[in-house]
Amino acid sequence: MPLLLAIHLLSVVIWVGGMFFAVVILGRATKELEIPQFVPLWGRVLKKFFHLVWIAVFLLPLTGYGMIHTYFASFRPLPHYISIMATLGVGMCLVFIFTYVTAYQRFSYMLQELLYPEAGLYMQKIRLFILINLLLGITTIVVATTGRIIGWCC
Repeated sequence: MPLLLAIHLLSVVIWVGGMFFAVVILGRATKELEIPQFVPLWGRVLKKFFHLVWIAVFLLPLTGYGMIHTYFASFRPLPHYISIMATLGVGMCLVFIFTYVTAYQRFSYMLQELLYPEAGLYMQKIRLFILINLLLGITTIVVATTGRIIGWCC
């Protein structure tokens, strides 16, 4: 059980922390650059980051539902905060998959073809989806860490 929790938490840290870095640090730093400078940079960063996110998208539900099965194997209902956390997590996975198969694929194609202004438009969409997922991720962390304390367990 501690191994499942450790893998789960590391996946959360990598994914949510990476989104925070992308939106808050990289996003602000690249606003000062011209399109031909920031689009290839974002392309390299997202390629590496999205590989890790795919791993997290696989590991988080696997470890999360593994812990649910281990802790709550009885027929009693799950505490509400766990249901909320799981629902938000599934939502995050769906937002990421949608982002990857739509905007990121188009962004990558435009970048490969050196169509930087067009790639920049898709980059803005990707940043919006990352921001949405970051907010979902922060909400999930708050629910997961405070749910039992503030009474969402009933």
